[in-house]
Amino acid sequence: MRGVSRCPRAGIAIRGRAIIGPVLAIGLSITAAPLIGHSSALAAKPATRTITTFVTIEQRSVVPLGASPGGAGDLTSARGVAAWTDSGPAVGGFASKVMSIVPGVDGRERRNTTVNVSLPEGALFAQQIQDGPIGRPPDGPSTLVILGGTGAYRNARGVVSLVPVRTSVLKYVWTLLPSTGINPEHATTLAFQRVVDATVLGQADDNSSRLTVDGTEGVLRLRGQDGRFTCGDTTFAQARPGGIGVDSWICRCGLPRGSVLVSTLSQVRNGMQSPTTVEDIILGGTGAYAGARGVAVTTRTSDTTADVTLRLLDPTGSPAVPVRFTQERSYRTFGVMQLGGGTRLLAGSTGSQRAPGSDRPIGTSQGLYVSSFDGPATDGQRVSFGVTSLNLKGGSIRAVAFDTGLEAQEDATRTLVVTGGTGIYVGVTGTIGVVPQRGPSDRMVARLAQ
Repeated sequence: MRGVSRCPRAGIAIRGRAIIGPVLAIGLSITAAPLIGHSSALAAKPATRTITTFVTIEQRSVVPLGASPGGAGDLTSARGVAAWTDSGPAVGGFASKVMSIVPGVDGRERRNTTVNVSLPEGALFAQQIQDGPIGRPPDGPSTLVILGGTGAYRNARGVVSLVPVRTSVLKYVWTLLPSTGINPEHATTLAFQRVVDATVLGQADDNSSRLTVDGTEGVLRLRGQDGRFTCGDTTFAQARPGGIGVDSWICRCGLPRGSVLVSTLSQVRNGMQSPTTVEDIILGGTGAYAGARGVAVTTRTSDTTADVTLRLLDPTGSPAVPVRFTQERSYRTFGVMQLGGGTRLLAGSTGSQRAPGSDRPIGTSQGLYVSSFDGPATDGQRVSFGVTSLNLKGGSIRAVAFDTGLEAQEDATRTLVVTGGTGIYVGVTGTIGVVPQRGPSDRMVARLAQ
């Protein structure tokens, strides 16, 4: 049971992540304007933007992780079209990936939902741990966190409200907050204790790989008023002793003034010990925490308890500072698992980051992708969601990806949407363009803002 601390089951442990303090700009091979000199009084106050979209689900399928549906790890994929109005002409596309993390005995589940809506000006990403009927579309309103986007929405932050219109039609109202900078030296902290009171485990194995989904929920002990949390921990690793893998963690902290969504992606290896203290990235929040950026530091105190401190960065009110860099990456896929007769494909990878034109390593990376197919995996229509993290000198960057098309096709360039970071990359937004190179390698061009 990983519980509150992602403490691994026997034989699986997460590679330690150093806790990074205030931003240090010394020794970085990046282009960034200085963080000093901001004046919110001199800058015109940007406005909040609202976008309303209606999505029609054209195809939806559920693949159970275990022998029967209704368990932790069940995967639901949906895709369709997006329009500006209900029953209006299509202007873009829609896709979602849903993983059940805590199914309940009441016929409902807590599930990790990721949404991608493509529009004429760009694409938007959103994510949340939601409550809904097991294996069925949403049956009530909810609020998701905007992770970011592409094109005109490259640095998007905020919230999106979801309202079911009909069984196959959903209304999304995107509230895009002003794109302003943050001061990494100034933050609001919020501390509480996390206490697990329920755990659910799902697992699948083949001859070479193992997929484990560990869902937990419980109480947040705060001064004056308690809250609730739900966390999902997905580990995909080589089944052999000492095998490498990746661990994707996400947790929704329900607080009195709203909720905060935190996540991280780490390499794992059989036999390593889990660190007592870890640092997660704040993806965003709802209510008073809409658009939140920063980090969450968690210290395990027992098998079922942990002390958590959220470090919520204060906005400057001024335009964000651009941060740009280019790197090269060599990678390898360490495992692939087919689920549901090949209609779902899970793939994990690790990589080495290098300076352009050099063999000198400057960091590592890892990724976890889930693909679904309309037909056979060899020639069917593919819809893929992925999460990637880069571990670089001075900090880490987390990003998400979406791709669709025939399996035989591959875009010349893919775009990763940055959802935050740690260390010198704390609170970053933006995109990373991924340009395939010869062999299992690519060039990564980062356009970030902080």
